[in-house]
Amino acid sequence: WVNGTQPNSNATRIDGAVSVNVWLPHHVGYVSASEAIETVNASTNNFDADQGMAGGAAINVVTKSGTNELHGSVFLFHNNEGLNANSFFNNAFGLKKPELNRNTYGATLGGPIVKNKLFFFGSWERFSRDNKFNQTFGVPTAKMRAGDFSEVAGAYSSFKLFNPFSAADPANRTQFANYTIPSNLLSPQALAVLPYYPAPNSSQDLNSNQLADDYVQEREVQVDRDNFDLKLTYQRNQSHSIWGKFAMLDAEVVDNFILGFDEGSLGDTRTYVGTVGHTW
Repeated sequence: WVNGTQPNSNATRIDGAVSVNVWLPHHVGYVSASEAIETVNASTNNFDADQGMAGGAAINVVTKSGTNELHGSVFLFHNNEGLNANSFFNNAFGLKKPELNRNTYGATLGGPIVKNKLFFFGSWERFSRDNKFNQTFGVPTAKMRAGDFSEVAGAYSSFKLFNPFSAADPANRTQFANYTIPSNLLSPQALAVLPYYPAPNSSQDLNSNQLADDYVQEREVQVDRDNFDLKLTYQRNQSHSIWGKFAMLDAEVVDNFILGFDEGSLGDTRTYVGTVGHTW
């Protein structure tokens, strides 16, 4: 969020080319591996002519090129629940920290193919995360399935349930007795959907007169993402360089978010980026 504008007002360029997810413009199309980045420049106003298409920030990312000397790197980042503090709400309800195993690792290598003329730079980065946590939902209770909403009235004193058939004018409608909809007025569409809702499995929030979190579901999200970058640079002369680059992102996401009638969620993403350019 820059200068009060939406994230989709920003423009991110990688080696001069705009990188944007067309369907979700607040996301860049490709995220370069951190070890493959040479410089980052962020401008938030007074843009130059080559920094258009931005209302918030114009971000320019330049990736590394090979040199006359062979250079490389190896890196590893690790994080798990044992290294983190518990959250405020987990501590408040006496819950343990969610399981987490997150790693980022990879390597880079760059150098000459023909000294003073042709160079290469390549990188590989892998991100993996395995995260287990409990998520809460509000689902209809047994009374609600039968049209009895007295639990809602007990939790929220301002709750009222009117009979839409008692008067044409909403201001003159009467309330259902005991906050209960008669069985002959229950919506057939609602009754057809109800079997897809699981029954409540947590009474903690019911005892505190809160119905928003009466179903607890354990979720496990696993993400494996690989980034590959290869850049070739030809130094035609001291004033002119020509380069080409290929990059690929390959990500697999497994979200075991199963409520009983589905089979969980799978998300596979693959992004290819090909770029050519020259600097005079």
